[in-house]
Amino acid sequence: MSQAHANGASPQPEPFYQTTVETNEEQQEQNSAEEPRSHLDMWATTLVVAQDMADVLNDGVEEEVEMTYEALDQTFKWNERRREKIENARNELMRVNRQVEAKRDTLEKMKASSTMRETQAEIYSLEQASYEEAREIKNLDASVASIKAQLAKLQTESEELEQYEPSRSPDFVIGASLLKTKLYHELGFVQVQRDPDSTTEPTVDKFFLRCDCNPEASRVISKPETNREGFELANEIWDLITEKQTN
Repeated sequence: MSQAHANGASPQPEPFYQTTVETNEEQQEQNSAEEPRSHLDMWATTLVVAQDMADVLNDGVEEEVEMTYEALDQTFKWNERRREKIENARNELMRVNRQVEAKRDTLEKMKASSTMRETQAEIYSLEQASYEEAREIKNLDASVASIKAQLAKLQTESEELEQYEPSRSPDFVIGASLLKTKLYHELGFVQVQRDPDSTTEPTVDKFFLRCDCNPEASRVISKPETNREGFELANEIWDLITEKQTN
């Protein structure tokens, strides 16, 4: 029997925070040996550290500085990875859109020049080349749809992260300049100005968008009140254009 029992005093349990810190150190050593870690593992580690912190605080023990730093560091790395992926997806989408426009311009030039050819053989050759260009455009359109789906997925993940870190939520709001670029340049929309001779007062909250590449997509829309509503409107118009082109 120990001296503590012999004196009638009960043994003191080990501090809970010590056991927690030792467990976290062992887990860090195991994780470092299994590089690279997935995003799911990183987030799971963050949740474990946060739960340990909550347990320590509930037991009335002073909060460990190392545990707090580790939780903040994990959260920061997670958010930075997501922001980087979103930015890369947007850049890739813009690059593919520029390729699509370049291919379409080349196709239109080839069609226009085909009427000036003198022999049927040259016209047939140009038609074959146009067919190949059209097939490449179709493949690029499929790539655009895939990138758009990835961007939507990353946007959803970003909105979920906003719930854990509300102070960073403004970073995920789409700016007005991006919406204007998407509508007027990338999607081919032109805002029709009001006739100066018209005496009718213009509607303040609505305007007409004409789409040259797909006239059926032209429509009268309400001006978005927020940047997020504008981004959703741009996606809706883009879906309408791609649906008509596919059909």
